Amino acid sequence: MSGTLRAINDVINKDSTSTKQLADIILTDVALTARVLTIANSIQHNPAAVTVSEGALVQAIVRIGFGGLRAICISTAILDSVLKEMPHHPELLSCIFQSFENAVHGRNVANVTGANAEEVFIAGLLQNIGEMVFWCSAIPKSKEYQDLRESAFDSPEKALKKLSGLDFNDISIALSQEWRLSDLLLESLEGEININTKAIHLGRGINEALKEGWDSAPIKKLLQVQFSEMGFDIMAAMKFMRDGDADAKVLAASYENLVEKEPVDVESDVPEASRMEKTGEENEVRKAAATKKTSLIRP
Repeated sequence: MSGTLRAINDVINKDSTSTKQLADIILTDVALTARVLTIANSIQHNPAAVTVSEGALVQAIVRIGFGGLRAICISTAILDSVLKEMPHHPELLSCIFQSFENAVHGRNVANVTGANAEEVFIAGLLQNIGEMVFWCSAIPKSKEYQDLRESAFDSPEKALKKLSGLDFNDISIALSQEWRLSDLLLESLEGEININTKAIHLGRGINEALKEGWDSAPIKKLLQVQFSEMGFDIMAAMKFMRDGDADAKVLAASYENLVEKEPVDVESDVPEASRMEKTGEENEVRKAAATKKTSLIRP
């Protein structure tokens, strides 16, 4: 966790902390501020309109609360780490885009059903945090894991379950508890049923169905059951999902552009002695890997 994130976490835990004090700490990291505002603004359908200012940040804090801000800051730190350090990992990039899809579709459902759109959006954003952390860990590179994938297990999650006894949801629950991300996130991961968790689950269901295609059986089931119960006809429901998919792509593109605009210091995390030992050819390889464009957006 960066110094800025540690400072944010410390002040949030103090009852005497004011909104302005919290905003002042976040503003010390301009890049973090821009990305936090991009996500916070997306709760109200406006990811591209980012003005990095104390006023904009105070408004965002008032709207989403201290707890919501902590969750967004932590998720932002994870997303940034993934995009900068592992830009060529298809499973990770897919996880990030699915996070945006879960959040946007959940928010849209919440706006129809009367659930809390702000809390649903943040919990949706963190639904697959366990899978993201898994792909960033050493497990996928281990011989034991790779042997399982090659021998009998057709999915990463099944191989992980065999190896550790945990699935992605188990990891998400543990991280939610340890990092105190969101009460609603924990409720949704543990299977509690209320108006907010229903919106999260339907948002995630829309995302999962879209991965199978617009003419797939899961989409038809959503149209016949969940959307019918919400009072949508087929045409309105399809427009609802297409609009959500388009919004998620706008959010992903806006976020990705912010990351790509930052200068890349390819040697910042390498000890001085190691830097001196590297050859010019090795450094060129690292630079090429660090600057290559990535894409979060699902075709």
